[in-house]
Amino acid sequence: MSIAGAPAARPRSGPACLVAGFAMLARPGLRRFVILPLAGNLVLLLLAAFGVVWGIDAALAAWVPEPAGWLRWLLYPLAVAAVLVIGLLAFSVLANLLLGPFLGLLAARVIALLEGPAPPRGEGFLGDLLRDAGMELRRLGYILLCTAGVMVLGMIPGLGLLAAPLGLVVAAWLLALESAAHPLGQYRMPLPAQLAFLRRHRSAALGFGLAALAALTVPLLNLFLLPAAVCGMSCFVVERLPSGSEPV
Repeated sequence: MSIAGAPAARPRSGPACLVAGFAMLARPGLRRFVILPLAGNLVLLLLAAFGVVWGIDAALAAWVPEPAGWLRWLLYPLAVAAVLVIGLLAFSVLANLLLGPFLGLLAARVIALLEGPAPPRGEGFLGDLLRDAGMELRRLGYILLCTAGVMVLGMIPGLGLLAAPLGLVVAAWLLALESAAHPLGQYRMPLPAQLAFLRRHRSAALGFGLAALAALTVPLLNLFLLPAAVCGMSCFVVERLPSGSEPV
């Protein structure tokens, strides 16, 4: 479906869904659902930016002794990839743990505006909060495994340079997963079902994640990324769901 709810010939690409998510932030029916995630995103983004700058300097200082400082230029891409993945991990987990209930409300509102498949009824605020917390812990375990794989690759001589591009791909995938957690969570999909859905639409999901990762580096635009990513991924999900609640 398109943003207006009219049938579309085919689902939009991942980057196009993210652009649609940014456009939806100004819709009157969504503004009150966007304010709290937007404020929380601003605080967490400032903390993440400080952590990335400090982390790159600390990583290079730890990996390269002072007499071999020239090696820092060669290892800089690896350090950026490593710190980027770690920074994404910290940013995503904190954002989803602290702002999860508000992001879930935003996703539910977007699905309703898009006239998407109706999610099953919730278990009440406390029940939904406990379920979301358990889901986030399981997703955290998956994120740690992916992150550890990139870190191990970066330590292997000769293969370490592959960690930089792989780290960007992994970061994009994890960002898409975190964004999809809120709309897919409305349909009570467990983590394996969410991963299966994204794998079925792997190229579009990676495109969404890479576009979101690029937006994260643009000043001012990144302030709106968190609610925009939830809105955009809600479009992504609705356009790829049938009339029921199972992914296709």
